[in-house]
Amino acid sequence: MSTSSLYAPVLIPTLCRYEHFKRCIESLSACTGAEHTDVYIGLDYPAKESHRAGYEQIKQYLDSCGNLGFKSLNVIHRPHNFGFGPNGNAMSLRREAFKKYDRIITSEDDNEFSPCFLDFMNQALAKYQDDDRVRTVGAWVSSHHRKEGEGNIQFTYSTSAWGLGIWKHKEQQTFDYSEVIRDKKQSWKLFKMVPGCWVMLYRMINRGVNWGDVKRETYNCLNNTFQVRPYRSLVRNWGNDGSGAHCVADNNRFVSADILGSKTFGELDDCEVKLSVSRTAMFFHNLPPRNTLRCWLVLAKYCWIFVQSLFTGK
Repeated sequence: MSTSSLYAPVLIPTLCRYEHFKRCIESLSACTGAEHTDVYIGLDYPAKESHRAGYEQIKQYLDSCGNLGFKSLNVIHRPHNFGFGPNGNAMSLRREAFKKYDRIITSEDDNEFSPCFLDFMNQALAKYQDDDRVRTVGAWVSSHHRKEGEGNIQFTYSTSAWGLGIWKHKEQQTFDYSEVIRDKKQSWKLFKMVPGCWVMLYRMINRGVNWGDVKRETYNCLNNTFQVRPYRSLVRNWGNDGSGAHCVADNNRFVSADILGSKTFGELDDCEVKLSVSRTAMFFHNLPPRNTLRCWLVLAKYCWIFVQSLFTGK
């Protein structure tokens, strides 16, 4: 097997956040292994006039930057806005990539990477490709889940899309997520483990939207499967400034994330595949104050539906 065949392609959908995108792609180009990596950029078309200036900046940048040291830099210009639905820009990139590759790395356009990001991701994708207990590879590690002195990797139910490695054969498995909400036993199991995930799944099903990180975390919790991550974060995120499609502006705590500065990650330790994060940390995962309130409001509604079912038999 050649060296370059060990490297998964990287997919980045983008639209109009020029500063974020430039930081993202240039930090990726500084990674060890960039010269072996095919990168695919999905440049979406502006949906409204406020997107136009940033879109034009990104377009001009990509027209003049060369391949930035990657094995190849491939830009797909969308003829119209693909949006965020099932046929959106990101999903279209994935479908096309899986026609050619058996594994991919995806990133949002507002991430900044450690120099050893690609080294870690590709090692993990190779090491766990045949282990069904490991569903995805992630690069983001919050300060609450940071691990020291017990091996250089960890396993968690939670799933972050801030640098995500996925295998084609593991993505093709089906799972009925709406049934989790309808099934009282599964629903209660998920709530007891990670209430923040439970409430986001409830909102996802009721809104008829598709949140990949919520679906993956739900699957992991109910099937005792995991995302493998490094012991420290290899990515920081700049998108919580109100510019993203799903995130509101906050105190930008993710921008100050401490990421590894090493050029190489080192060989992955042979750690037992089991939950490495404390149950308490998992319980409070994704429970900032607004989600805590939502969680208890939705639980109250769910309990009311359950009480009604006792009398109606439905």
